Amino acid sequence: MTSSNEVDLNKLWLSLMNSAIFMVILIDLLFFKWNIYVKLGFILYLFSANTRNKFVFHYKKSCP
Repeated sequence: MTSSNEVDLNKLWLSLMNSAIFMVILIDLLFFKWNIYVKLGFILYLFSANTRNKFVFHYKKSCP
């Protein structure tokens, strides 16, 4: 692994964490009456979908 790849992965991880925190706040604001497990399941679903899409895009971009 070169240093540029490590920097890209660190930026990707930071952006994923920021988007996850934003989604938690957004879901708490929108669905504050819902069950905590429903919110956690929804967050995990969105987070895993985001991770899959971004990593597939990153892999396709780095390995033509």
